[in-house]
Amino acid sequence: MEQALSKVLSAGANGAVVTLYFGEETVRGTMTRSQQEFFQKNPIFWTAKSDPEGHAVTSGLAAMDAHNTGILELRADPTARSDIF
Repeated sequence: MEQALSKVLSAGANGAVVTLYFGEETVRGTMTRSQQEFFQKNPIFWTAKSDPEGHAVTSGLAAMDAHNTGILELRADPTARSDIF
């Protein structure tokens, strides 16, 4: 994935979005520090899951402040009218 994203970014893309979720265990168990830095320092946006309470569970590859993270799941709006769909 590092090679693919590196090619996309070096081709002039302003950023990349990764829709696969990589938890903390993936980062700790399989990636070198150099790989982690590549993913965290480049304009790559990572998906996050939400826990049962609706809080974001960010990717292990997201920036510390999670500015490059978005929620993966879609949820129904409880206030939406169901008779119009």
